[in-house]
Amino acid sequence: MKTTLYFLLIVLLSVYTCNAKAISNPATQETSQTTATDLIKLHVSSTVTTYTDEMIVNFISTATPNQGVEKWFSWYPTAPSLYSVKNGINFTINTLPAVTDNLIIPVSFIAGVNGSYTITASELNSFVNPTYIYLKDLKTNFIRALHQNANYTFTGLTTDSPNRFQLIFTLSPCGWLGNTSIDWATSSNWENNLQPTILDNITLYSWAARQPHITSPTSNPAVCNDLKINSGSSLTIDAGKALTVYGTLTNAAGTSGLIIKSDASGTGSLIEHNGINATIERYIVNPDQYHMLSSPVTSQTINSIVSDADSFYVWSEPLGAWIEHLNAINFVAANNGVNIFIPGKAYAVSYPTIVTKNFIGNLNCGNINIPLTISQGIYSGWNFIANPYASSINWDAISGWTRNILEDAGNAKNAIWIWNAGLGNYGTYVSYAGIGTNGVTSNIATSQGFWVKVTNTGILSMDNSVREHADQVFFKSSPLSSDLLRLNVSCNENTYTDEVVIKFGNENNQGGAEKMFSIEQTAPSLYSTKMNKNWSINYLSTIFQNPFVSIGFKAGINGIYTIHASELSSFSSNTYFYLKDLTSNFIMDLNQNDTYTFFASNNDNANRFQIIFAASPLDIFDNKVKNTNIYSYKNFIYVNSNEVIQQINIYNIQGKLIKTINNITRNFVTDMNETDAGYYIVRVTTSKNIYSEKVSLK
Repeated sequence: MKTTLYFLLIVLLSVYTCNAKAISNPATQETSQTTATDLIKLHVSSTVTTYTDEMIVNFISTATPNQGVEKWFSWYPTAPSLYSVKNGINFTINTLPAVTDNLIIPVSFIAGVNGSYTITASELNSFVNPTYIYLKDLKTNFIRALHQNANYTFTGLTTDSPNRFQLIFTLSPCGWLGNTSIDWATSSNWENNLQPTILDNITLYSWAARQPHITSPTSNPAVCNDLKINSGSSLTIDAGKALTVYGTLTNAAGTSGLIIKSDASGTGSLIEHNGINATIERYIVNPDQYHMLSSPVTSQTINSIVSDADSFYVWSEPLGAWIEHLNAINFVAANNGVNIFIPGKAYAVSYPTIVTKNFIGNLNCGNINIPLTISQGIYSGWNFIANPYASSINWDAISGWTRNILEDAGNAKNAIWIWNAGLGNYGTYVSYAGIGTNGVTSNIATSQGFWVKVTNTGILSMDNSVREHADQVFFKSSPLSSDLLRLNVSCNENTYTDEVVIKFGNENNQGGAEKMFSIEQTAPSLYSTKMNKNWSINYLSTIFQNPFVSIGFKAGINGIYTIHASELSSFSSNTYFYLKDLTSNFIMDLNQNDTYTFFASNNDNANRFQIIFAASPLDIFDNKVKNTNIYSYKNFIYVNSNEVIQQINIYNIQGKLIKTINNITRNFVTDMNETDAGYYIVRVTTSKNIYSEKVSLK
């Protein structure tokens, strides 16, 4: 028995000596453990057994492919085993060439018994060059930054695959680990448990199982300094979310490595300064309605975005006409001789269904120059341009714009016009005034097309200074301004609306934003008139100089319309407002009732209304003015009154009382669908008078 044990001991020592010689000679073996560089030791222990194990990975520039010390597994079945596999061989000491050639090292583990284990790393400071070391658990996809925390505790089962871990080496900190989720804004996804700041440089690696998504809102965007997207990794900016890269952004993963999403909630926003590869989505709603868009990437082919089933147009200012894409020769001629999206040029498109289109290529970045023209004709000077960037732009930006060729909207301000398909009308905004209509503000969404009017042929330019993160839902309310009256008109026959703004406080009666009429024939139009022009935003000097303001109105379809007045409180308390209907001679006291309902047809005279401004109440309760208006449309009866209505009685033509209504507001509508078609007498009793009117129900 003693002879047998002695023989086994001699064999074991011989094998160990043979493997040790693969690393170094015996004379230097002891000193290598105290002076070695570029080495990491892993030690595994457990709470369920006293047995432990160790392995080493070290780097030597002259290492041969199979250099190292092979693994001898324990005779004790409950002991854990920790080792590295190389070329099909298990190593306790795995010797490799330079770190840069071996960035990911497999680490195998076998649990001797089910339970909790802890791997502890040491010798982390032995590396000559700054090296960041991570341990990835392939079972859970958890990644431990060993330079932050050298211990990793996990559950080991005897049935687990031995291919459990990876040692990962980088020359710069990763930052992103994705241990909890894909959410950039979740601190536990970062190796130091902190979200990046504008001082942090971030590198994304393919070995992180969960690649990050930007989930920060435009009001509080995600930030970093430099950002490097390595091959095989990816970054996604979710719809309506935002990221600013203050330093250098590089993308080695191609257009699939950076994706900006878009859906009904909005489009993701990115501000960067390098113009790298990306894929940007554009979600387009309202099928069969026109949308004004452009491309946020360079050299995007138009054929990749539209097909023959779609309607796609480019605007030609010299011709004063839209040129369809199907008209290939004329389209290319109007599109600067090419069949690609031109940065900063807008296009009109209509799709038969709700779609999401992908714009793929290098992001537009830096200075963008847009040639603008002015020619003879009814549309002289009207140019259709766009936001070329992957973020919003601010028409009110204090720097970054060169737009001296644009028409002066008053006080060196400039106007833009943006199509709102949902409202069926153009909205407008005047720079630095904080005044817009139909939801248009200073924020112009990514890829959004808009109109400008020039007085001279030349260049409009913009740069990164005009970029910002803003709500990517295209339209929102304008901020409140002083001495401003806003009128909004809507119809009961469709969802289209329009707005006009009257703004006092200007130096004179010059300026404002001209009216752009809708391309939807059934949409209503509301505007103000002065100097033989129609205005969506009308700048005026004082109420004293302009007590009467003409309001034009065009009905897109026959029906009942409602005008609503708002922002009356922006005037001083001793200002009084009246809306006069020149067709019925009815005057609505807007101080008492800010809503007026009326019937209109598309054949009516457009010079329909007048706003009266006064410094004291007008005496409209006399016999010269119609104070109560009674009319019908289809099977509805409408009543508007400046007086308090006490009772309404409705009689048929034979004088029989059909209906009585009490406790009524100044505006009233009743549905008579249970009565027969024909003529009826409506008798309105107010606090001052009794009014009667014959109406027809259909």
